[in-house]
Amino acid sequence: MISTPQIQKIEPSRVVYELISKPLGTYLIRASTKNDDILSQIKIKSETNSSPYVVLSVRVDEALYPCPVMNYRLPLIGSNGEYNSVNILEEYERNENNSEIDMLPKLQQEWIVKDKDTNWKIKRTLFQKQYIHLYLSDDDNNDIEGNTICNFQDGSITIEVYNKRIQNDEQSFQNELSILKNLSYFHIISFYGICYETDQIKYLVFADNGKSLKSLCPIIKNTERFLIKKLSMIGYQIACGMIYLEYKHIIHRDLHAGNILIDKNYFIRIADFGHAIIKGDDDDDDDDDNERFQQKIKNSKLNFQTRRLAPECLPSPPNDQQLIDSTETLLTRFSSKSDLWAYGLIFIELMMNEDADVYPNLPIKHNDDEIIQIIQYVKVNQMIHEKPDDCPKIIYDVLKKCWAYNPKDRISFWDIRNEMMRIFKSSNN
Repeated sequence: MISTPQIQKIEPSRVVYELISKPLGTYLIRASTKNDDILSQIKIKSETNSSPYVVLSVRVDEALYPCPVMNYRLPLIGSNGEYNSVNILEEYERNENNSEIDMLPKLQQEWIVKDKDTNWKIKRTLFQKQYIHLYLSDDDNNDIEGNTICNFQDGSITIEVYNKRIQNDEQSFQNELSILKNLSYFHIISFYGICYETDQIKYLVFADNGKSLKSLCPIIKNTERFLIKKLSMIGYQIACGMIYLEYKHIIHRDLHAGNILIDKNYFIRIADFGHAIIKGDDDDDDDDDNERFQQKIKNSKLNFQTRRLAPECLPSPPNDQQLIDSTETLLTRFSSKSDLWAYGLIFIELMMNEDADVYPNLPIKHNDDEIIQIIQYVKVNQMIHEKPDDCPKIIYDVLKKCWAYNPKDRISFWDIRNEMMRIFKSSNN
């Protein structure tokens, strides 16, 4: 029998950083935190909605599980509803043979977090020489990205990781880091930490969660039923991830097929938070939070993909070929509803060739004329994307709800998640 564990007060986003370099079977148990209802992948069978619980996190083999750290909600069993950790692991072991829970990982040793905070630094010695092999961009101002192999547990565990360096822009690097280190969710890319090559060169390090959705383009239509099933399950998972970001008050601002990852098991993860920003509640009166948000807005760059922008995020029609809205004004208009507009366009991308782009009827690209024609089509004429020939009507009808001209009239990510699940279930009948 495993000894009585310690219930630790630690944020979910810290768990991956703490466990990722530990041996398989290393675990920790943390107290419940806000939003755990969508954080934990699996609830143990005997848990009830009203019972107090803890979350058990285990370092697992990615060859057998869909992510490096699995999370399980376990009830706190005690008299009079009081917290009692004595029987937590006994309850876990009783469920190891539960057919409703697929292959619970074996627990080996508990990890106790000693430091209150971390700089998210990962030791350079954990990486093989391939870490330095990067794929350089043609533009020195763009991200530099590459893949590598990371040796954890003295080389006996080898996993693939993905690294990203933002060159010549320390502020952008720190902004993305501040967002990533507060994220922990199955449908968001797993962030491991920072690796320093030198004092001037450092990288954000992620789990290698597969290829981008763009690599699937176009999704082959064996039958319409197959296409509906595949699109709806992809849509359901992305919506789950976006609901989580809404919980965290994060606006992604760069949602498209190239920034959505899919692994060999068809699990979806949202990636690339280089354009993301944290925005407080509308009712939040915290002057410090509002001031920080406004400062981030001022420091942002208006280098978004024009064809994915919602009408409210596009400039007003030009006056004598000059765009009359300031960059600062435009940036304040982004919201989860503008992310929703971009969400709808992902499914259009999936039915196009990999090198194609949305709004193929607007051929001009990569110059100021492209912006003007998109403004005219989307913002002035209030047009939405035409239905691709192979797009199932049941899917397109949902996408149209993402493209209401007024953001308040658009469907919510909660509702679109439910719509996608309903469509998926109907495709099985």
